[in-house]
Amino acid sequence: MQKLLEKDQRARGFVKYDDGLKERTIEDWQRDVSNINVIPDVSEAVKRLFDNAKDLYVFGYFRYNFFTISTHYALLALESAIRNRYYQSLGGTVTLSNARGGSIRMAHPSHQRILAFCRARKNWHPDSVYIGDEKFAYRPNELLKWLEENDIITIWERKMCRMCLDSRNYLSHPTFSPIHLPGSAATTIRRVAELINKMYFSQAN
Repeated sequence: MQKLLEKDQRARGFVKYDDGLKERTIEDWQRDVSNINVIPDVSEAVKRLFDNAKDLYVFGYFRYNFFTISTHYALLALESAIRNRYYQSLGGTVTLSNARGGSIRMAHPSHQRILAFCRARKNWHPDSVYIGDEKFAYRPNELLKWLEENDIITIWERKMCRMCLDSRNYLSHPTFSPIHLPGSAATTIRRVAELINKMYFSQAN
């Protein structure tokens, strides 16, 4: 148990004070991310993932590989935010239809619910489903296009989101074990917070 609480020497780093350089403490790692937050309008599922990313960053003090896991969770939070923002815009009940004329009402739509519905039925492939008069934004690029077309994110932010989703996919399906530096993890957490807040700020206003 004691070994679990020992500082990982790879996470040393230094902080500059008036009396010189001092080795970083766990409080220093906490300060790196303590002021990076998502706004209250962000959905709870996204908040939990984002808070996990911040916690894992601080725990990198004990296990250096947690900086990589922190990066992964931050990117997962962004992916969750993209999907949740889309589904929140749909309202409580939607009408799903397909190319063959099938139609059904669904309450509380979500990515998982719609995909499960399609997989359990013939002629209901997600690529051919419509929600009302609009094609179901099934794939990541479709979701990002929807966000841009509805003035929720800019073209540049769409490109940033796409890069983040590519990185998330890389971390979720690795061929080897990557190592992310603390600075890279902190930058990702901050960038993700900015993108998420932009999405939900436009909803709140």
